[in-house]
Parts: sequence; structure tokens; C-alpha cells
Amino acid sequence: MKGDYKKLLSAQKDMNKQVADARKTVAEMDKQAAVYATSRSATLGQIQDAGLRDKAKSRLDQNQKDYDGVKAALHESSDALAPFAKDLSDQIQYLGQELNPSSAASLKPQAERLNGKGATLFGQADTAVTTANKYFQTVRTEYW
Repeated sequence: MKGDYKKLLSAQKDMNKQVADARKTVAEMDKQAAVYATSRSATLGQIQDAGLRDKAKSRLDQNQKDYDGVKAALHESSDALAPFAKDLSDQIQYLGQELNPSSAASLKPQAERLNGKGATLFGQADTAVTTANKYFQTVRTEYW
């Protein structure tokens, strides 16, 4: 059981690192998106034709709206992760205090609820990734 517990601690540490890395990536993505939007917005004034300028502004507005959808999906997924990670950490700490089959068995009801929360969380994460991928594909199609 000790070996399994050490694996569990290692997996928790890996999960926390991946979450921290993902948050850094999202923060960097936000910075790049702001630069991109500011640059596109600045060039709108350089378009002489009013119809083309309006079309470019409309496309920029739609692009920003779509990106806001990606951010919202990512933040929703991130917000759902915090209580899940806390509950998981609590269960791991509980096991660490009394590492034996009886204590592990006593967690079964909580573990089942946590598994349900995990399934929901993974669904939210999948939705966020799908939303982001659709957005990125749209950007690639429109601009490259």
C-alpha cells in the first residue's frame, strides 16, 4: 500500500504542475491575443474604403467574441478544478494519516462522488479544448 500511496502523491504533484503550466500558457495566450487584437484594431484606420473597413471591423469583433468564448470555457474548466483538487487532496491526506485497507475502504462513498465530479470536470475540460481548437482552426482558415 505504501508504494501505491507514493505513486498517488507523485501523480498529484504531476497534476498540480500541469495545472500550473496550463495557467501560465493561458496567461501567455491572453497577452498574445491582446497584442493581436490591438494590432488589428490599429490597422483598421488605415483602410480607406469604408465598406472594407466595416467588414474588417465586423470580422475583428466576431474574432474577439469567439476568443472570449474560448476564455470563458477555459476559465469555467479551471474554476471547476479547484474544488475537485481540494477534495482529492483531502482524501490523499486522510489516507496518509492512516494508511491501511480499512481507511481506504472507508473512503469509498467519497471516492465515488469524487469520481463523478472528475467525470464532469473532464467533460468540461474536453469542451474547453474543443472550443479552443475550433477557434484556432477558424483563425487559421480565415487568416492563413
